[in-house]
Amino acid sequence: VMMAAAVSRDDVANDLKYDPFTMTSYCGININDHIKQWSSLHARLGYNTPKFFHVNWFRKNANGDILWPGFRENCRVLKWIWQRIEGIGAVSSTPIGFVPAPGALDLDGLDLPASVINMLLRVDSDEWHSEIARIRAFFLHIGAPEETQMELRALLERFI
Repeated sequence: VMMAAAVSRDDVANDLKYDPFTMTSYCGININDHIKQWSSLHARLGYNTPKFFHVNWFRKNANGDILWPGFRENCRVLKWIWQRIEGIGAVSSTPIGFVPAPGALDLDGLDLPASVINMLLRVDSDEWHSEIARIRAFFLHIGAPEETQMELRALLERFI
């Protein structure tokens, strides 16, 4: 299960925090139980396990500008996700999993330079080492289940 950084109703000044499914503020159960429930799906459902996708709609460039135009353009990413679920979405393999292959996103009519698309799809090792450290701190804070911590260790190994 990927813990996505999300903006929730309690955030101040657009500070991003780890919040699975943007539900921590609303979750009526212990967050560990919530994570364990999602983590156990594969054992219970096998191949029929729901597919998980991580999208960072708020990735920024060096100037702090958000790269993805957002809103109505989000359907382009959702289209690729649907194609991926159907087995036809082209991918590039990375240490964090699959990202859209060059040309896989429908960008017709969208005025985004190739350099921006490359930044959006880039998986930077240094950035992810920092991210992994933040995820580890979050896991320590909540006392994440061992299965989830194993996934984090496996993620780190893929970057070595």
